[in-house]
Amino acid sequence: LRLLPRTSCDMAPQRLTVVLVGQTGNGKSATGNSLLGVDAFQAKRSLASVTERCQVGEAMLDACDAPMHPSAEGGGTRTASEAATLLRVIDTPGTCDSGALLEDNLKHISEFLSSSAASAASSSGATDLEGRDVHGPGYGPGSSGEGLHALVLVLSAAARFTQEEAVAMERLVARLGEGVMRHSLAVFTRGGELTREGADVDELMSSAPPSLRQLLARMGGIGGGGGGEDGAPVLIENFPSDGATRTQSAAVPLLTAVRRLVARRVAELGGGPDAHLDADPDAAAAAVASAVYTPAKLVAA
Repeated sequence: LRLLPRTSCDMAPQRLTVVLVGQTGNGKSATGNSLLGVDAFQAKRSLASVTERCQVGEAMLDACDAPMHPSAEGGGTRTASEAATLLRVIDTPGTCDSGALLEDNLKHISEFLSSSAASAASSSGATDLEGRDVHGPGYGPGSSGEGLHALVLVLSAAARFTQEEAVAMERLVARLGEGVMRHSLAVFTRGGELTREGADVDELMSSAPPSLRQLLARMGGIGGGGGGEDGAPVLIENFPSDGATRTQSAAVPLLTAVRRLVARRVAELGGGPDAHLDADPDAAAAAVASAVYTPAKLVAA
């Protein structure tokens, strides 16, 4: 089963919602910017979390997962009907800050991602990049209350995976429900550094601590949740120096992994491994819309 972006303007675009979580400094915001094709989220190296509350960014992507910018002729804008994918990215606060701040961040993230939080938006502080309440009237389809397609754990190839990261992820899962793990995958940023050293993700994983291996094994369903063809984590580079664009070095590999994950969920829902949804993008769009995870209720954790 494959889910591909549609290639014709007479087909319904696929909607994807991707949530980025992980430790401060691992590159969540930079990854979000790569996915959207614009510098929508503030991204910089910092010991403290730059993103203090959940933020939402949206983009229209073409069939190659490149952002569709406003038309150069006459200052017109592209419309959603022209897009292959309507992407929503949710950037979250760091999940490895300590003490009360960690608990506050986990509570905020889980409330924001829970459909039951829609009525409490005024207290959740959930806004889009223009400061609009994402649960407010008239915000439009695809709000956070409609669920997520992929929860992406953002790791860094240049940093150790710590026990604190594992504990923070487990506490977030406890709030969202174990079911979210089947909608989860992992990605390593700063892949360019690994490549320049002549290493690859398999070599990186050979030194992974047991806590990370165990976490990945629960992600994404059958075969583990790395997101790659063999279940390994996805390797991306948000700041390529080899002439590639960040769409090529980060967005395409990550969105490919997200679609692979969604395809698994569609198969579980009855699409079956031989559904050939790649041949029917309209059916694929409907299937993707149904393959979301929405926490049924907040868990006091």
